Amino acid sequence: MLATTGAPRFRKPRSPSARRRALPARRWPPPPRPIWACPLAAGECVAMAWRGARPALGSSGALVMSSSAGKLTSVEDLLREARAGLTRLSPAAAEEAQRRGAVLIDIRADDHRRRDGQIPQAVHVPRNGLEWRCDPSSPHRVEAISRRDQPLVLICDEGYQSSLAAATLNRFGLQCTDVVGGFQAWRAAGLPVATSRTGAVPPDAGRTPDR
Repeated sequence: MLATTGAPRFRKPRSPSARRRALPARRWPPPPRPIWACPLAAGECVAMAWRGARPALGSSGALVMSSSAGKLTSVEDLLREARAGLTRLSPAAAEEAQRRGAVLIDIRADDHRRRDGQIPQAVHVPRNGLEWRCDPSSPHRVEAISRRDQPLVLICDEGYQSSLAAATLNRFGLQCTDVVGGFQAWRAAGLPVATSRTGAVPPDAGRTPDR
């Protein structure tokens, strides 16, 4: 005959809330991985974020970008869209517009201007500070080139940067266009080029405001 040690013992079932309390704490959502863990290239993530894409976490916890826009764009698409809203000027037409009162803004880098020369009476504002100098609402604006009733003509080295920049300035409500072919076309057309600095340049126009 087997000896018994007493009545069998049964554990009382725990309530759902008690079971949840017993589980180890979990962070949700899980912490994002650094940008270099993103399945997309870091620059592509930034570009998608600029176009309205939102960061999300994939099943592996890696950062991915989701966008309602549907597809990526290219610099050629941006250039085409910018030029669709511009009435671009030939170098000769740009010089005529300058004589009639338009402000010609040279956005070339300093080394290009030293190498190739300057355009007489053009205002030099490097590309990296252009929006701050021309935005009528910016505390860093230059009055002569931030008036909405003042026609502006941008010129860069070959006519690409200037198209994108002119489209941006028009979003501020300015009257802005650019020169087809840029400075290279200006010089090839035999228009005035100076070897000394002659532009009426604001003292701090080349410095990008700290942000």
